Amino acid sequence: MKRANLQSALLAVGVSASMACQCQPAPESRLTPGDPPTASDSGASVSASQLPASVEDQPVNSYAADFASASRNSHVEVFYRRIGPLARFAALDQMAMIVTVDPGNRYVGVAQPEAYSLWEIGVGKVASGQRLPGHPVQFTDFGVVVNREEKLWAGGRGRYITPAQNDWALRERGGALAYVLSWPARMETPHGPMLSPEVWWGTTADGPGDGRGYAGFTEVIRGRSGCGAVGPDNRIVVAVRGSRFLVLDAFRLAPGSGQEAMRLVDVPLELAVYDMSIVPGGYALLTAPVDVVDTPPRTPVAEMWALRARLLDLEESRTERKLPRFWTSLHLLGPDGRATARADLRFEVYMPPVDAGNGRIYLFGMGFAGIQDGKVMFTTPSPVPMFGTAFADGTMAISAGPELRIIDRDGKILQKLPTQEHEDITTPPAIGPDGSIWVGTEKAVYVARPEGSPTK
Repeated sequence: MKRANLQSALLAVGVSASMACQCQPAPESRLTPGDPPTASDSGASVSASQLPASVEDQPVNSYAADFASASRNSHVEVFYRRIGPLARFAALDQMAMIVTVDPGNRYVGVAQPEAYSLWEIGVGKVASGQRLPGHPVQFTDFGVVVNREEKLWAGGRGRYITPAQNDWALRERGGALAYVLSWPARMETPHGPMLSPEVWWGTTADGPGDGRGYAGFTEVIRGRSGCGAVGPDNRIVVAVRGSRFLVLDAFRLAPGSGQEAMRLVDVPLELAVYDMSIVPGGYALLTAPVDVVDTPPRTPVAEMWALRARLLDLEESRTERKLPRFWTSLHLLGPDGRATARADLRFEVYMPPVDAGNGRIYLFGMGFAGIQDGKVMFTTPSPVPMFGTAFADGTMAISAGPELRIIDRDGKILQKLPTQEHEDITTPPAIGPDGSIWVGTEKAVYVARPEGSPTK
């Protein structure tokens, strides 16, 4: 893909938003949202009749969204089993950026720079089309969300999910929805345009597929642009760059506000965060404090991932300038949002921090680093982008050039699996509920299944 086309595919302009119920449908869907829940001075909750029982903390058993889940920590609660060779699953006409697998292990979604495709395992392609910039291909309880709309497994359209472009994190479970827009909402103020992240939370008005939308609230967080994540317990976490770090209760309103979520954490934040994830015991944030000059140019795949990772910086500058090479710093925050540790890396990190359990965090990009309890254990630069996903036991699946590698917690390589034509893998590994590992390249989607598993 040419650079101009690549940037136009990645750089989209946010749309305006307001502090009101924004669950309006896309023009072609003709869905009608339900009435929003009401607030009181005591801090209203969404009513018990609206709140599904399944919104509580549930394990992530499949890589069903960008970076596995709305927590963005690339951790899947599936244990590693030795896998067979990478087998070609489907040919692609564009480079794959993300591969996702539904929790029922029936469907695979592929996000590409300008397109998406949806495959039923053992059947073939069931949907494809143009992909709006900034929108993931994400699986939910009821179907798959593509271009702001849910396509139901039972057939037909579900709900219109998001009111604006560029989702940072979206969690839909059992009818409860919470999300953060990655791209700043653009608001006109007396002092000119203002960039702010936006959050939304709510529940379904009725069951899936009945032609209704979500009942809930949207809130624009005042300040500069920001990024965020949504926890399995529906905590909405927002890092407003150079301003505030917030943890919101997705189903309670602040006392007396009527339009703001209850603040569980609200502390100053001086960091210009470009990505983050939710990890046990707190939060892991990434910044790019150092630009590096006199370095070789990136490969096309590295350039694509660098632009994807640093979208907030490019949006704030409002230019399509060439992004300089950079080094990354990891900042760990405790549950109260206060800094607990910092680690500086001498390579570009393209993924949010990966949770490998028991205080272990891995960082991937133009290198690979392991951090234990805030201390750097090792760091290894790489000439090609690397990506990783953690199994429940801390074993890692790693994309490294033309190979899928499996390593244990001590860094020992357990398996090396090359692609059939030795083309580079361009996506993070997507772990399915049966332990299969899916990856994408410029040419194809591959799958490596546990030894002894039936081939579909």
